Amino acid sequence: MAERFQSVWMTLLLASITMMLLQPQEAQCQDCRFNCFKGQSVSEFEKEVKDKCQQFVKRQNVPADRAKTRCDTFWKKFTSAFVKKDPNTIAPGDYNDLFNTEPIAIPKDKLLLYSGAGEALALLDNKDTFVHVWNTFYSILANKLWCGQKNNKDVLSDGCPPNPANMFWASISAALAKGASGTVTVLLNGKLGFMPDSFFAKFELPNLDFKKVTALHVLIINEQDQNTCETDSMKNLRNLMKEHRNLLRCKFILQTNIVNIEPANWWDLART
Repeated sequence: MAERFQSVWMTLLLASITMMLLQPQEAQCQDCRFNCFKGQSVSEFEKEVKDKCQQFVKRQNVPADRAKTRCDTFWKKFTSAFVKKDPNTIAPGDYNDLFNTEPIAIPKDKLLLYSGAGEALALLDNKDTFVHVWNTFYSILANKLWCGQKNNKDVLSDGCPPNPANMFWASISAALAKGASGTVTVLLNGKLGFMPDSFFAKFELPNLDFKKVTALHVLIINEQDQNTCETDSMKNLRNLMKEHRNLLRCKFILQTNIVNIEPANWWDLART
């Protein structure tokens, strides 16, 4: 009987100690400004990003050891942009150090920008016709959110506000525009036209260097066969370009036709 009582007592004691050890973790979770990793944990986020990074780099025939070193550096530069900071204060310039480490090379005449027409980019898979944001090195972070907290060294990947990721893509948009030369192609959604609050308007158009960019080819994708190059939104775009408006050319193309045309021929087969 005494042995049974002692066994029960030891079981209760161990349970009490376990609960005491768990209490600080629960309190920490309750104090957290964001959701406490109901999905992907920090370590899983880091592993996934580094794995995707190494896969991308190895496709460039980089040896495995150099790929690992490059991706470790990428992770350090990437996270330093937002760790220990209020996520709502992150700005595009916070990622400058990262982009200086991993610049985007854009051959002449190869840059493709888009606004409201992202579905057309799926047609460019495995093609080298254009350079666009989703076939650059930074596509490894597609569809991800991340953030830090002020005075906290942790990298959070769940329950984050969109600002840190949005500012990252804004910074990439600006970097792509700055690196452009020759002819730049822009895909626009025919229903939406040129939107003054779009990434194209806010971060790409202002960063195009028209000493290097010699033509801006705007290709509007329509559901119906109609000329949408003379809409008010396009007039607004021409006005924003000011003295460079003569470099802007516009054509339109049916959404059903664009699927059957090789991306390299989009512009030549579109209509004015």
